[in-house]
Parts: sequence; C-alpha cells; structure tokens
Amino acid sequence: MNRRKVSIQNTAIALISEIMVTVVGFLLPRSIMITYGSETNGLITSLQQFIQYFTLLEAGLSGAAIFALYKPLSNGDVNTIERILYSAKQMYGKLGKAFIILVMISSLLYPYFIAETGYSHLTVTVLFCMIGLNGVMQLLFIGKYKVLLNASQNSRYIAVINSLSTCLYSINIIIASSLHWNIVAAIGFGTLAYVIRAIAYYTVVRRLFPHYDFHKCENQYHFENQTEVFIQQILSLLILNSSTLILAFTKTRMNEISVFTTYNMVLTAIFLVTNAVNTGVSASFGDLIARHDENKLTQVYKEYEVLFQAFWVIVFSCVLVLYQPFMRLYTEGIEDAAYIRPELCFLCSILGALWVIRNQQSVIIVAAGKFKEIQRGSIVEAILTITLSFVGLVFWGLEGLIAGRCIAAGYRVVDFIQFSSCNVVMINTRYTIQQICISTVFVMLVYFAAHKIQMFFLVDTYVKWGMFAFVTAILAAFLAIGFILINKGNISWIQKKLEKDRK
Repeated sequence: MNRRKVSIQNTAIALISEIMVTVVGFLLPRSIMITYGSETNGLITSLQQFIQYFTLLEAGLSGAAIFALYKPLSNGDVNTIERILYSAKQMYGKLGKAFIILVMISSLLYPYFIAETGYSHLTVTVLFCMIGLNGVMQLLFIGKYKVLLNASQNSRYIAVINSLSTCLYSINIIIASSLHWNIVAAIGFGTLAYVIRAIAYYTVVRRLFPHYDFHKCENQYHFENQTEVFIQQILSLLILNSSTLILAFTKTRMNEISVFTTYNMVLTAIFLVTNAVNTGVSASFGDLIARHDENKLTQVYKEYEVLFQAFWVIVFSCVLVLYQPFMRLYTEGIEDAAYIRPELCFLCSILGALWVIRNQQSVIIVAAGKFKEIQRGSIVEAILTITLSFVGLVFWGLEGLIAGRCIAAGYRVVDFIQFSSCNVVMINTRYTIQQICISTVFVMLVYFAAHKIQMFFLVDTYVKWGMFAFVTAILAAFLAIGFILINKGNISWIQKKLEKDRK
C-alpha cells in the first residue's frame, strides 16, 4: 500500500507539473514570434533540439546507476550506495567536460550548415553556448542527484523542480521580450533558471539524504547494461527529435521550422501528459510480471487497455476538433510565416494518436524488461522515421515530413501489439485491434458532431474556444463512458458491481 501511495503521488504530481509546464510553454513561442519574428523562434528551437542530442552522453549511465541503486537502497547498504553515488559523480564529471567541448566546437560550425538567418554567425554561436548551459548544469551538477531521487522513489521532487525551473526559464524570456531586450540578453536572462535549478536539487537531496556522502569511496563501481540502455536512448531520440535536425540541415527556412515547432509544441504537450498516466501503471505491471502471475496480468492489462482507450477517446476527440481553431487563435497577427495549414494539422493529429497508442503498448513491454527483444524493431522504426521524413519533406514539405513519421509510427504500433500479445500479456491481437477500431469510430463521431456545431458557432476568441472545448470534452466523455460499458465484461470491478446489484 505504501508503494502504491507513493506511485500515485508521483504520478499525480508529474501530471500536474506537466500541465503547468505546458500552459507556460505555450506562451513562450508566441512571445518570441511577436517580438523577434518566426525566424528567431525557428532558430532557437533548432538550437535546442540539436543540443539535446548531446545529452546522449548521459544515456546509459543514468539508467544503469538507478538500477544499481535499487537493491542497496532496499537493504540499507550505505557503503554500496555511497560507492555507486561517488562513481556516478565521477562519470558525470567526465561527461560534463566532454559536453562542454562538443558545445564549443559545434557552436562554431553550426551557423555554416543551416539556412541564412538575420543574425550574425557570432550571435548564433553565443546563443548556442547559452542554450547549451542547460546540458552543462545537468551533467556537472544535477545528474548524480536525479539518480538518487529516481532510485529512492522520490521522482515527484524531480517533477516539481524541473517544472518550476522550466516555467521560470520561459517567464524570464517572456519578460525580457516584452521589454524588447536583445535576443541574446533575453536568452541569457532565461538561463538563470538553470543555475537556480541546480541549487534546488542540491538543497532537496541534502535535506532528504543528509547521511549519504558523494565524495567517499574505496573503489569504483562498475555499472552494467550501459550499452543496451545507451542504444535504446539513441534510437528513442532519433525517432522523437530527428525532424527538426532534418529541417535544419536541409537548409529549410527558419520560418518553416517555426511553423513545424509550433504545431509540434501541441503534440509534445499531449505526449508528456499521456506519458505521465502511463508511468503510473508501469510499476504495477512490473510487480505482476516479477511474481509470474500470468492470469492476473492478463486481466489487469485488459482493464488498463479499456480504460486507456476511453481516455484516448477523450484526448484525441479534443485534439482533432480543437487543434486547428487553437492554431488560428494562437498565431493570430503573426504573418511572417504560413501557420494556418489544415492538412498539416490533420496529419499532426494522426501522428499524435498513433504515438500515444504506441507508448501505451510499450508500457507493458518495458515493465517486462524486454529491451533486447525490441531493439531490432526500434532500429527499423528509426530508419523508417529518418528516411520517410526526409523523402516526404522533399516531395511534400512539412506535410510530407509528418506523413513519413505517421507511417513509421504506424509500423511500430503494429509491431508492439504483436510482440506484447505473444510475449508478455498472452492475449489475442484481435482484442487490442478491436479496442482501437471501436475507439477510433467514437473519435470520428465526436469530430463530425463538433463539425456540425462549428457550422453555426464561430470560434474566433479564446472564450468561445473554451466554450467549444468544454462542449467537445463533455460529448467525448459520454462516448468514453459508452466505450467502457461496451467492454464492461473485461473490467472486474464493474462485473463485481453488477453481480452485487443483481443480488
């Protein structure tokens, strides 16, 4: 019960934190676009995405260190804990220095490989280094603390600190842009949040674990499974964030990159919120798998799939209906790029729907620890994502790039369903496919009903958009409840309630 309570707390706080970051995060790009233009927004976003690839230096170490801490933490083995923490600190220090070198070299070369901007190469280089400060602070000062917080089931502190610092970063830049500061000064003011975040991590860990010494060690600890985790991290990052790099290095205009990142901003928010829900159930599946309770696992997974598909009906009914009206309002008055793109909006909605199902299917596989078994599929997905995105971009612009990603995501959904059904939960693939088909029909019903409403209700203000969103959400919720009732035979607590009522 204690583990369940902690899991619920971590999930709830993570969900609230992600929503808060999402709300504030929507304000930042618009502020940059209004004050500095779409070209600047595209430049800043492309720099952030490029630098994110350097964080691969941490991949493998973080996961391996967290895994290594589980057993000594449960046994109260202080010597082993301190040995692991010291070794992690040493490794993070080396990676931090390597990160600094990579940022310095890349900051000098990057301006020559992207489309021309209104900024000098020196300005782009300085912006590159400033944005790179986030990774430097992460590796040199924060990484070792996150490892301990994650392993000790205190991830809620990570969620709170990260969300508050991210919000502070955005708010600082919004304030600076409203005062019409130079973009370099605005980003510099924003990066103060990174320093504050490092101080917050140090303070929290010292309060929670004053008895652990990060500087004491008799001999180094050897971390296992770093290679497997590293490979999986590389593939995940390629699949998730290759689009912006493809756009940047094909010398796509920064205005177009700004259009892409603005649409992608909505998708990212959806991914973060839905992943917070998935994270909360992962440990429960892991416990059932560890106890080899196959019958219970199958029953619980069926319940989870029904409830998640009901949640999916609500989320993607709202996305499909509200996405385009929101983009019209969000980009109103910004005329230096073509932001109103119905086809792009529809394709992004499809991509979001596929990705959420993809991640939902992956939860049970990850809980079972089947990393090596799914590695081949991850490689295929990464190759498909990069190849099809590039080909689509050449022949159909941004719409083609997203269409390519949709095909790759669709492949992975099918791959995950087959693998999970045959190797983990042991249920017929027809069951999952049937749930997805029914929920898709329900989403389309909401879409067509909302389309009829829009014929006589013009959504031209945020207030009207909010009213329209409320009606859409209520309609979707009713259909989601109907979806659950259709599948009531697969949900044990509903069956028990019905049996009790009959008696």
